[in-house]
Amino acid sequence: MSGQKKSKEYKYLERRIYQIEKNFKFNQSINGITSLQADRLRGLRLLCHAEFEDYFESVALRMLDVAEKKWIERKVANYNLSFSKNGIILYLYRKRCTIINIRLKTIIIDNK
Repeated sequence: MSGQKKSKEYKYLERRIYQIEKNFKFNQSINGITSLQADRLRGLRLLCHAEFEDYFESVALRMLDVAEKKWIERKVANYNLSFSKNGIILYLYRKRCTIINIRLKTIIIDNK
């Protein structure tokens, strides 16, 4: 990301990936990795995936907040406010709906 200011979400993602990687350091033997090390690598991959997912959700929610604010203040429509399946899920998530309600509303939308 040279030339661009890093967002707080991106800085947090970098910090978390570094912490996770630091906690998963191990020395590989000449015979390859052990089954324990293989499990730890799977855990590393899973945790990194979760951190990236959290990053993208945070950025998407911030974009929705900005778009909603523009709509409320100036009635300026924005692509980010389009009520696609993902847009509705993020909107409901932000409003603290339960996972069950989100899934039900997604099923209803998918079946229209």
